[in-house]
Amino acid sequence: MLIAEFAEKAAELNAELADVAKSRNKLIRHMLRLGATPSELSHVTGMSRMRIYQIKDGK
Repeated sequence: MLIAEFAEKAAELNAELADVAKSRNKLIRHMLRLGATPSELSHVTGMSRMRIYQIKDGK
């Protein structure tokens, strides 16, 4: 695979990853509004509670 092809594929995958992260964060904020606790979401997602709070706060 040529470096240019690799760079193009990497850029596509990074864009897809950003979309998935946005969807995940939206779902986390929704679950928090419904009453889920950061501890519960941390356990289910494998993310730290601090990261859940950062997502909640839009960081």
